Amino acid sequence: MRRFLLAERPINTTYMPLEDGRQAVFFKSDLTDLEKVRYYVAHDDERERIATGAREFLETFVRR
Repeated sequence: MRRFLLAERPINTTYMPLEDGRQAVFFKSDLTDLEKVRYYVAHDDERERIATGAREFLETFVRR
């Protein structure tokens, strides 16, 4: 099973800079981006693409 990260946008991304829409999906702190949530719930292929991107990124990041 793959994981999909939908999270509040972090304040500091210097340590591990995940790209929005590539390795994770971020929303504003007040969750005004409810349409974004609905979109990803309805689009399995997009969630799968982002989950794959996150896995590849983290495998590379951990190997450093």
